[in-house]
Amino acid sequence: MTEVATQPTPAPYSVSTIVPATQAITIQLPPKSQDDRYLGLEPAMWGPVLTGIALIVTTAYQVWNTNRQLKEARDAAARQVESDREQARLDRTLESRKTLFDVFIDDFKKTASLIGGLAGQEMTRAGPEIEELAAMNATVNKIWLWAEVETVAEVRALQADINELFFDAMVQCQPVWLARKRLARIDAEIQRLEMERESHLVAARLFVPHPDPIQEQRQRLVQDFLANATAGINQGRVERNDQIAEEARLRSEYLTFVGARTSKLMERLAKVMALARKELDVHGDTSVLEAQTAEFKARVSSAITKVQRDLQKEAAKVQRPYPDPEKSP
Repeated sequence: MTEVATQPTPAPYSVSTIVPATQAITIQLPPKSQDDRYLGLEPAMWGPVLTGIALIVTTAYQVWNTNRQLKEARDAAARQVESDREQARLDRTLESRKTLFDVFIDDFKKTASLIGGLAGQEMTRAGPEIEELAAMNATVNKIWLWAEVETVAEVRALQADINELFFDAMVQCQPVWLARKRLARIDAEIQRLEMERESHLVAARLFVPHPDPIQEQRQRLVQDFLANATAGINQGRVERNDQIAEEARLRSEYLTFVGARTSKLMERLAKVMALARKELDVHGDTSVLEAQTAEFKARVSSAITKVQRDLQKEAAKVQRPYPDPEKSP
């Protein structure tokens, strides 16, 4: 593009006259360089363009970042809900296990006590439907639902040992029960003879000596009845003492049997309790407890030995629950 500029040019002065004069001057400007443009835009236009682009990018980033944060928040909330749900489930499981383990230990103690005193129970009381044993079996079935597989296996093995011991103990108790029944029959017979003897003694005291032969015959008959009753009482007391000694011997044998089997049960129970502590997240060195278990076994064995000595002393005593007939009038 060519621009023409016109400006007045001073004319030379003349001595005689001063007349102004003008002359047109044409100036050719160089064309603008195309190197200052980029993508067809003037440099001055790039500021607003770049500002707009930055605004768009910033807005888009903010939208994307907001969406990302919302998604992360939703994911975190979902994870927290799931975590809370899982924690609640774990808490319920832990509490259920704790309750069941506590109940099982109580049931085990009751069942062990039952087996230990089984020889003193009545035969009608000792049966497979005993409450203590049934309660323990029910608790084991519940543990099967809540505990870990390894723990359940040990608990069920302990359950099998206890049930087996119970029925074996019933077999071992049969001689004790029969001896007690024989002792009860002997006591009943002695009591009957005592009453019979007392009636003969009353008749003998009321007898009045008389020369009548019939009266003398009656007196001799009463004396014979009295002698027979006294002899029966003495024989019954001998049999009673023998039966007491036999029962004491059988009870001592039963305690020996139970003591040996209970020692094995305590070892298996210690394993169950160690696994239960692990499931309940109770930490600590269990070697101390294992040493204590060994100590308990020794103490139980010592207690059984003491009871056996007491039974032997009881069997050695002379039992006379009724008055001595020889000292009676």
